[in-house]
Amino acid sequence: MTEKAFVLNAFKLRYPDGRTSGPWTFSLEKGRAGTLRGPSGSGKTGLLHSLAGLDPDGFGPITASGHRYMTAPVDLLFEKPFLQILGPSVKDELSAAEASSRLPPEARKREREWLLEAFSLDSLWDRPVRELSEGERQKLALACLFLRSPALLLLDQPASSLDQRGQEALKRAIERATARGAAVLVADPGWKRFMPPDAESLSLFPKASSLPKGVSEDRLFDGPGDREGGRGETLLAFEGLEIRRGGRTVVRDISGRVG
Repeated sequence: MTEKAFVLNAFKLRYPDGRTSGPWTFSLEKGRAGTLRGPSGSGKTGLLHSLAGLDPDGFGPITASGHRYMTAPVDLLFEKPFLQILGPSVKDELSAAEASSRLPPEARKREREWLLEAFSLDSLWDRPVRELSEGERQKLALACLFLRSPALLLLDQPASSLDQRGQEALKRAIERATARGAAVLVADPGWKRFMPPDAESLSLFPKASSLPKGVSEDRLFDGPGDREGGRGETLLAFEGLEIRRGGRTVVRDISGRVG
């Protein structure tokens, strides 16, 4: 029987401001990848932080109900990777990750060299962290996480600042980690670009009873199919829309309709 990396049984979080997330019942086996799916505010980051033993979103003490069983060492990639980069240079950060790696000593150097090349960090080996771009910092944080090789990797929006090559490196790094028996749980709206097609999935979408009558979660969040909607029918309307990427607003106050 395959060992579980973690098990959630009717697990629910209640924040000090009165909000709640959950309940969730879900498990992930070692050697498997999984995704958290849901709109903003549904609890993805809070659940990842809770699995890592942190207070979700920095709200302070929270109340948890249900049960959470952790059977594996855990490491978390924050949504803002600069929060976890402590070394002054790329070399210092990766060297610290290598020293604390769970890989056998003879495999650590090989994995470090592979990660350096895959995430295009080999030319930045001596570069001070303060001179790195946001995308380069995300690549460095990911490389260090995979080099430490925990049994359970929790990734919060790992591809938010990655270019196409970086996303391909992330995909291969996840494949290598699961092949070694690690479990990988990801929350990222673009997960289909780098996650294996057979990844497990925990839906954090609203319950069907809370959706507008006749609207399924796929219709609400994934958009209409090619045949849906007649001529002149409004398929999507929006007002005061704001788009954020990598922690900063790139477009704001958009209004319009699609028909």
